[in-house]
Amino acid sequence: MGWAATMRIENATQICTNPAPGTKNDSYVYVGVFGPYVGEGWAQIGFNQDATHSPHIYYEYSTVDPVTNPNTQRVSQYYNPGGSGLVVGSSHLFQVNSTSACGYCFSLNYDTTRIANTTWSGEVDWDYPGTTNWGYDVSGETGYGQTNIPGLSTGGVATVISGVKGQRYSDNGWELAPCSLLVGDNPLYFRYGMNGSANHGCGSWSIFTN
Repeated sequence: MGWAATMRIENATQICTNPAPGTKNDSYVYVGVFGPYVGEGWAQIGFNQDATHSPHIYYEYSTVDPVTNPNTQRVSQYYNPGGSGLVVGSSHLFQVNSTSACGYCFSLNYDTTRIANTTWSGEVDWDYPGTTNWGYDVSGETGYGQTNIPGLSTGGVATVISGVKGQRYSDNGWELAPCSLLVGDNPLYFRYGMNGSANHGCGSWSIFTN
């Protein structure tokens, strides 16, 4: 149902400063839940950086993928706690929580603070006969190949991710993710990498820019 991880905040040391009109030059790390079919949408929270903002809390949700259907709701914004950016080197829990408090909408949480709720329910919008599984991920992402994802492979400043947890359907409780998580890496983006044991669901691991 829900998905969560603790992530250490690191800088994206290179950001594209001259993006093409209408495109993003942002650098993200986030946890997310997405619908069981392509194009159904997602709910995600993590941290974001661009050429004019230091690392900040970031969240986004959409009921239908705006690429395939632009006439749908999508919300994306920075959230700036206490008037300052996130402290580089600090670790925080980011959580997408399916909660009965809002009809099983997704609550997007930073540590113990609820930042936002989706205005729709995964239980309703993503409920299809014979479908029992949603998608879950922890990911680093950029809009340009010239933009770094947060963290570097040298100097001990990779973006460390630990305590990946899934939310149980039976009682809404949380348990550590299994040690058989699938790990994907797009070979086109050879500048980016991942460290960790073969069992990426166990212990901690990290993502970085080479």
